[in-house]
Amino acid sequence: MTLFKKEEFKGIVVPLATPLKEDYSFHRLAMERLIEHVIEGGVNGLFVLGSAGEFPLFDDGESLSIVRFVLKQTSQRVPVYANASRNSTEHTLKIARELRKAGVDAVVLMTPFYYSAISQDDLATHFLRIAEGGPAVLYNHPKTTKINIEVPTLEHLVNCSNIIGMKETSDDYERFSQVARLLPTLQGGDDRLLESMKRGGKGGVCGLANIAPGLFVRLINAYNSERFEEAEELQKKIAEMKQTLYKTPANAQVGVKQGLAYIGICQATMRPPMAQITKDQAGIINQYLREKL
Repeated sequence: MTLFKKEEFKGIVVPLATPLKEDYSFHRLAMERLIEHVIEGGVNGLFVLGSAGEFPLFDDGESLSIVRFVLKQTSQRVPVYANASRNSTEHTLKIARELRKAGVDAVVLMTPFYYSAISQDDLATHFLRIAEGGPAVLYNHPKTTKINIEVPTLEHLVNCSNIIGMKETSDDYERFSQVARLLPTLQGGDDRLLESMKRGGKGGVCGLANIAPGLFVRLINAYNSERFEEAEELQKKIAEMKQTLYKTPANAQVGVKQGLAYIGICQATMRPPMAQITKDQAGIINQYLREKL
């Protein structure tokens, strides 16, 4: 692993789904197919065990095994980011050390996600302790974690050279613009990718790029080449896809997996207690992809 630089955190990073067998164990062959599919689609990086990857449902040993497999299969063709986030600082430090030892380019750090009465000072201390050990990407998703990384806190954190970027999942574009002025920022909302690029974003961490990586890469390339009408049309397609795949089933993650099932990557199995896809939901998604993909 070479030292990762801030300017390399850009483009389309895929938050990989975690393919599972019928017994809910990790499906290595399907993950191999998924990695090859998205790299061939032109993506700029892989994010292992984020929300799309069902990270809270795997124990530490399973998580490290999955990350090691992805690193081996990727073979340094694109950067690999892996989620180290746990609720305690000490546990997060332990996971981060193991991930760095395995060879990830940067660890990803969400805010703790159970206790909401954590001060911004304590949050900053938490992040800085973990970033001391190597490159780290911050991940702000207050709708899920109930804790927001406030802009003044970020202004302090960016003084740490190991904090190399931010994943911001938010429709608050004023805030997004403020964050993007501080450090390289990728949008976590598929349907907000283009608007975020206009506000200074460097790209996106987009779940639907598991299925259609080329669609997202084309949007980035069109925008960067000032083909703005093309970029707008591609964003409309992405928004339509999100509406069908994320809103039809009980959760967005199983919608992504059903899309992957349709293109022959993996089955749509989710780890309990996450809801499985129903036959009717799968039919709606398959029909949409048959017509639109």
